Amino acid sequence: MKFRRNGEPADGRYRMVKDALSDCSRGYLENVVDVLGNKRVGNRMKDNGPGFMAIAARYLLVDKYESEVEKIDVGILKSVAERLGICRQIGEEKKRRGLPIYVPGREREVLERVGRLAAQHGLEELAKKIFRDLMGESKRVQAKV
Repeated sequence: MKFRRNGEPADGRYRMVKDALSDCSRGYLENVVDVLGNKRVGNRMKDNGPGFMAIAARYLLVDKYESEVEKIDVGILKSVAERLGICRQIGEEKKRRGLPIYVPGREREVLERVGRLAAQHGLEELAKKIFRDLMGESKRVQAKV
């Protein structure tokens, strides 16, 4: 099978698979995956070569999960923006009251709390890295006020 530079089959099978599944619901996608092993996708297409199932699986399943990840990414970014907005307000209040931006005890509290929550999911170190970066950005935002 010949492929284009972007990894799609040159003979148009990718487009046929996408067209065949364009109106599929989530429940139907599992049926499509099941029938891939039987060398057909839905009722509209047969396997025309050994690489077809790999190509179909790559595009069908990966597209589904990438779409879900993209939705999660939007939520993460909205939450970060909301967090930084609140940090800006905290910075304004600290400035009004003459309080320091950096409070080491507070940073330790946040890292400990986040570490405990993240440990339940096996993400303790990752969460601490992320929150160290977030707290660094929070200090930067507060310093600009």
